[in-house]
Amino acid sequence: MSAQSAKHMIAKNIGVLGAGQLGRMLALAGYPLGNTFTFLDTTGNPSAGIGEVIVDPDNQHLAAFLDKVDVVTYEFEHLPVELVKQIEQHKPVYPGSRAIAVCQNRVEEKALFDRLSIPTPAYRVVESAEQLAAAAAELGCPVVAKSVTEGYDGKGQAVLKAPEQAQEAWDAIGHSQLIVEAFVDFVREVSMIAVRGRDGDVVFYPMAENQHVGGILRYSAGLRYRIWTPAFNKPPITTFVCCWTSWITWACWRWSCSKPATAACWPTKWPRGCITPATGRWTAQ
Repeated sequence: MSAQSAKHMIAKNIGVLGAGQLGRMLALAGYPLGNTFTFLDTTGNPSAGIGEVIVDPDNQHLAAFLDKVDVVTYEFEHLPVELVKQIEQHKPVYPGSRAIAVCQNRVEEKALFDRLSIPTPAYRVVESAEQLAAAAAELGCPVVAKSVTEGYDGKGQAVLKAPEQAQEAWDAIGHSQLIVEAFVDFVREVSMIAVRGRDGDVVFYPMAENQHVGGILRYSAGLRYRIWTPAFNKPPITTFVCCWTSWITWACWRWSCSKPATAACWPTKWPRGCITPATGRWTAQ
C-alpha cells in the first residue's frame, strides 16, 4: 500500500445521503476501518438504525449535517443532482454530481457508452405510446421498455412481444420518456465491482455471476468457469453501469454474455464467494 493510500485511511466522519438498509450495510463495513457515520434522511422514514441520523424532509438541517462530516457519499443513486451539487460547494462528495447525473439516467448512460465505443443493445428513446410501437417494430420484438429514470428490481419495465402491446406497456410504466432496448438472449450475466482511491489506486472484486429471481438480484457468486471463449463472434454487451471509473470513485459493471456459449471449465485462483447485492460485501466460501 502506498504512503498516500495509508494517509487516506485516517478515520473520518463520513456523511451518507440516505438512511436505509444500504446505508446501514455501508456503515457496518466502515466501522472496522475506524470510520464514523452521520446519515441525512430526506424521506422522513429512516431505517438505518445505526450511527447518527438527521431526519430532514423539509431541507432545514443541511448545514448541521455538513458541520458533522468530513466527506459525503450516498447509499443509492436516486437523489436530486442539485442537492449533491450544493453539498459539493462545502464538502468533498464521492462519487461526484457528474457521476450521479449519469448513473440515474439510462439515456445518459447509453450516451456515455456510445461516446466511449462500448457496445450496448440497440436502443431508441421514445416519448409516447406511438413512438414505443414504432421502436418495437424497428428493433424487432421482443424488446424491453424501461423508464429513463427511477425503477429498479424489475420495476418501471415491460417486455413487449409485439408492437401492439405498446399502449399497455406505456400506461403500465407511467413515465413521460422511455428507453427501448433490443432483447438480449443471454446465457449468464456477470459483473465486476471496482473502486478507485483519491490517490489513483484501483482495486476490484473478482468477477461474479449474478442470479436473479423475478427480475430481482438475489446474489452474485464467484465464478468457477470460463464465461466466454474465442468461439464468440462478438463481445459481451454492457447493459448497466453504476458509475464510470475514469472520473469518479467506484464502479459496477454488468455484462450479458449472449448465446451461443461454450462453457469450458477454467480453474481460477479467485475464491468461490458471494457478494451481497448493492453493497459489494464479499464473503469467501
